[in-house]
Amino acid sequence: MSRIAAAGQNLSHRRSSVCGCVSVLLRQAPIVGEEGCARFADEGAHAALPVQGFSLAGGFSFLLDFQGDVLVEQTVFGIREDAGSTLILTDSPRDEWGLIRIEIRDRGGRAFVADARTAGAHGRRLLCRVRPEENHLSMVELQPWSPAAALDVAILQADGPRDLPNFENALFLSGCNVDGERRGHFLGRAAELALFDHTLENDRVEPLRQASRTRADDDLPSVDADALDEEGRRLFLDDTEQLREWSHAGRLERRDTRAASSLAFRWLCDQRPLLKRLADHYGVLLSMPDLDPRRAYTEAIKEDQPIFIYHRDRWDGDWLPLSAFLGDMAFWVGGKHEVSWEAFLKFVRNKLGGGHFDPDDRKRWQVQLDAMARETQVGSEAWLDVKMLALVRALLFAAEGCGLLALARYPVA
Repeated sequence: MSRIAAAGQNLSHRRSSVCGCVSVLLRQAPIVGEEGCARFADEGAHAALPVQGFSLAGGFSFLLDFQGDVLVEQTVFGIREDAGSTLILTDSPRDEWGLIRIEIRDRGGRAFVADARTAGAHGRRLLCRVRPEENHLSMVELQPWSPAAALDVAILQADGPRDLPNFENALFLSGCNVDGERRGHFLGRAAELALFDHTLENDRVEPLRQASRTRADDDLPSVDADALDEEGRRLFLDDTEQLREWSHAGRLERRDTRAASSLAFRWLCDQRPLLKRLADHYGVLLSMPDLDPRRAYTEAIKEDQPIFIYHRDRWDGDWLPLSAFLGDMAFWVGGKHEVSWEAFLKFVRNKLGGGHFDPDDRKRWQVQLDAMARETQVGSEAWLDVKMLALVRALLFAAEGCGLLALARYPVA
């Protein structure tokens, strides 16, 4: 489990007790929109969802956000009842990433099985509408970084299942509930599962798509296969190992702070930041942990221009777009100047020797920040180093929480 801490405040993934399995991690970065999700972190992780009384007869629909951590066949959700109904959603059937399979069977063994080919993004919000008796499947992706057209569907079996009794057991999210026995699993993140006992009308698709757009275009992935090559992937993994070493050490020496500023610049502020390259390549929404959960209180304090704010960084489960995180306050100096995370890391990199040393050409706030951040002690550590450690852990947390680290384990084709 990842852990992020700053200014003496320990912050961690929330683990689920509702699912009865500590390997379900809650409050992960959003897949689409701004709501957090759950990560199924190992093969034993799953959730049991009450669908008793739900029927597939006459048609049904579902919505689901999901992003797999692996590129092999996985059972996203499912339920199979002896002498009853079956509903299974499979990601990457036959280990063919980009395909999604829906399987429906009735009490008499009649089946409707179909594959849909997605547009290539790993972060997906799927709307699926099925009329089993008619062997009809319609799938669309609602995430704003993928095309709006309906997905191509290939029907593999079309028996027109029509004897579909109500379910008597729970639906398993991650795996399939086969009369109380779990089979299969899903490694990755999932959220926003909604089941409907009817097929949604076509005029509901566009409102759902518009409601899925919560960020400006600059904070959305472009789904560009050429954004990342093998060299960039290896650089990301090397950087991640360095971040982990610094995080586990629990403190940064000044030389580490300077080195961390260069890495952070590469990930967040370069001409095409490395994190953006990965997000664009994989089609994954990039988010950063919100380190100011008491934002309203902070804003109220700043209105009266205090001469000093001891601003503690902590994470309570919320996430921010990259642009919002970079503009968030890291320091307050001179009674009126707000120093953002972007300005802070650029100052360390460009003025203090992280990538360039310039002791002469410094603005007044930079001089004040340098003096304050060096003189202010958190325990026995300079505030400058404590703040950089908070940024180090935020970067590591984003790489893991957005699923980028899991996907980067695979070589770029």
